[in-house]
Amino acid sequence: MSDDLVLPVRGFTQRATLGFLLLHANHAVTTRDLVSALWPAEAPRTARKMLQNAVSGLRGTLRQYGVHADVTALVSRGPAYTLRLDPECLDLVAFRRAAARGRTELSDGSFGSAARLLREALAMWRGPALEDLAESGVAWAELAGLRSERMAAREDCYEAELACRRHHEVVGELQAAVDQDPLRERMCGLLMRALYHCGRQVDALRVYHRHRAALLEGLGLEPGHGLRELERAILNHDPALTPSAQGAMTVTAGGGGRGPSSPGPATTGRSGSRPVRTDPELGMLLGVLDLVRRRRQPHLVTVLGRPHAGKSRLVARLRNAVRQDEGAVRCVVGRMPPGGHERPGGLTVLANTLKTLDPLAAGLPARPSVQVDEAFTAWRSTLRQAAAVRPLITVFEDLHRADDMLLSFIDGTVRTAGEVPLLVVVTAQPGFLERRAGWGDRLPHTTTFTLDPPGEDPLRPVPRKGRQT
Repeated sequence: MSDDLVLPVRGFTQRATLGFLLLHANHAVTTRDLVSALWPAEAPRTARKMLQNAVSGLRGTLRQYGVHADVTALVSRGPAYTLRLDPECLDLVAFRRAAARGRTELSDGSFGSAARLLREALAMWRGPALEDLAESGVAWAELAGLRSERMAAREDCYEAELACRRHHEVVGELQAAVDQDPLRERMCGLLMRALYHCGRQVDALRVYHRHRAALLEGLGLEPGHGLRELERAILNHDPALTPSAQGAMTVTAGGGGRGPSSPGPATTGRSGSRPVRTDPELGMLLGVLDLVRRRRQPHLVTVLGRPHAGKSRLVARLRNAVRQDEGAVRCVVGRMPPGGHERPGGLTVLANTLKTLDPLAAGLPARPSVQVDEAFTAWRSTLRQAAAVRPLITVFEDLHRADDMLLSFIDGTVRTAGEVPLLVVVTAQPGFLERRAGWGDRLPHTTTFTLDPPGEDPLRPVPRKGRQT
């Protein structure tokens, strides 16, 4: 928009390029990532030329409609593009700020204020994010994260409304939300509570049994502990279901259901009564996990960041979120230690990591390549079998210290795992991709993002340097 004027963006390539750059506003996006986003299956031979033409067309539109370069500019630097703009012009930024204020009020017990702020945040949505691209088949992890982010804000809003005893007002909205996504456990718990307080105990129990049947059929899982406790409380007319004097419900159910929560502080996890706070990066990982679980397709996520940018903290938050999932997802973590040649090699780290899945598969191979190949085959089988039983996250930290063998194992595992819900997350310093050219190129499902160091505003406009090309 420019002075309330809609700028025409014609053609799928231009719209997809603009959409992906907007999702990463004020951050450099490599040409390779753009090509992978626009053509995830197989890029045409002229993909890079088509991308250059799309960028040129977008710049022409900005010039034609008088968008000042000091406000919005599409700049290139090396093999990357950056859409530089004032974050205040993005509805997503305003939504996140309002939602964060609402969640703060919710945590503080100011339920009326929380409901109002969260309603204001949700009112900023005018439909699904990048709806035209999604209708064309685009399935970026970032879009899944945004959908989960919006859903988490709705859940927090309904939580506040129920605490204000507005169950009659929200029961219809909750029913529609559950009909849209019957596997989302927290939403089902909210609907059960609303129905119970509307005097509809039988309907509340029916919601539980429909959710349980859908969960068993779709994922082979039972509802989480929190939802089971809520069902028992409703059956027994447990006094703990009664709102307290402050309006808070003392029996809660569920986290984010099948879909993980999303960027911004939100509640996540399939079940359990303790909320887990998420941020944009954790929301991104949980959004990818949602896709992995639903599609049963392996996915590689590469998290880049300078030292002390928070890579290990992000991994810890991911493990904590999964821990709230009541055993529905399993997570194993291996880390390359610092040091010189005396440190354990990548194969040792790999073996120790997989030991938690299958002690028999953790024997270290000798150096002859045939034994290494045999060990790789056994270890990949271990990961596939573990993921087939229960969705699996395998994390390798500080991959910039790893040897070629471990990198080969990770790439090959994601490429050949088949139809299993396996999410592989690796962390590394930014120079990793320069030293490991082609990392992830052969994989159909891969995501890369960079953490901002503490104290830096990821939405701050990038200083205008260099010429545009």
